Amino acid sequence: MVSQNNPANPSSMKSASVATERYFVQIGALSDQAKAAAWQQAVSKKLNTPGRIQPFNNIYRVQLGPFQNAKIAEQIQNKILIELNQSSIIINTK
Repeated sequence: MVSQNNPANPSSMKSASVATERYFVQIGALSDQAKAAAWQQAVSKKLNTPGRIQPFNNIYRVQLGPFQNAKIAEQIQNKILIELNQSSIIINTK
C-alpha cells in the first residue's frame, strides 16, 4: 500500500491557506488607549467573545476575534448590531 502525501496538490494548498486566515470584527477606533481597552473588555465580557486592541498611528482599533471563518464573524457582527446597536466591519487577516 502506497501512501500519497502530495504537498503540490492545489486542494491541499488551498486548505493550508484557508487555515491561516483569521477574521476580526472591528467595532471602532479611539485615540485614547485606556478607553479603547476598557471598551474592548466590556464588549468582550458582554458578548463572551475574545478581543484585542490593534494600535495604528496613535489610534487604537477595538476588535473582537479572531474567528476561524467569515460566517462566525458575521454572526458576531449581527449580535453586536442587535445587542449593542453598534455598527462594525469584518477584517480578514492572513
